[in-house]
Amino acid sequence: MNTSATENNNFYTLIAIIYRMINRTNRVKPGINQKIQIIISAHTPLEEINSLQAILNKIKWFNDHGYKPTFPEYPELQIPFSDEEKDQKLNILLSEYKPEFYDVGIKLLNKYVNEIKSVYPAFLKLNHLWKFKVFSQYLIAITKYGMGGSYSFETGKITMRLKENGTFYLQQPHHTVIHEMIHIGIEEVLVIKYKLTQPEKERLVDRMVLTLFADLVPDYEFQRIGDPKIDSFVSPETINNLPEAINHFIKYYPRKKI
Repeated sequence: MNTSATENNNFYTLIAIIYRMINRTNRVKPGINQKIQIIISAHTPLEEINSLQAILNKIKWFNDHGYKPTFPEYPELQIPFSDEEKDQKLNILLSEYKPEFYDVGIKLLNKYVNEIKSVYPAFLKLNHLWKFKVFSQYLIAITKYGMGGSYSFETGKITMRLKENGTFYLQQPHHTVIHEMIHIGIEEVLVIKYKLTQPEKERLVDRMVLTLFADLVPDYEFQRIGDPKIDSFVSPETINNLPEAINHFIKYYPRKKI
């Protein structure tokens, strides 16, 4: 047993806990919709390194789909690494980790919490109609690295990357949050079930955002990666039974057999 490695892991776990306790001050108090809680916090150093490891392990997938994650400036943190190397990588990351870097992004996002909460009733309706997945609590984690926006449909965690000046890539960052919340909602019931491709699911999310929330985000911009073939299947007329519409979609555009 490597005692030194164990002690280091315990030490960095303690750091993560301390940073998490500090970030609890950024929790948003219940506002206009008290059934949903939005928690906004910065990644701790350990969370940053774990996130980097996960992204690097999938770097081929990102490259194949035209995504360009952001990495630290150190070459050692731009190539995949094992769990055994994590302590060493964490030490490197700590040399450029500054908790105050995340403050601007947290303050910016807090300004849009009511707008984010306002989508929840529509989500609850879709949950009742066709099992759109909802969480009573969403964690929005702010990061310096990785993708502009990402999500975990298993936990309800949304991760958003900051630019070098500490602001977001979109002037209205709640657009990204709503986009990722919809990803979480449809991942199992639509994307996995009907084997949608990456361009199909991104376009589906974009269409759902405007179908459901055109008044809330009138200047919402579609992603270039999306596949417009799915457009006619996502509308105000189909939104209440979207699984049926997507089932029709895959009949028009059958899935490729592997």
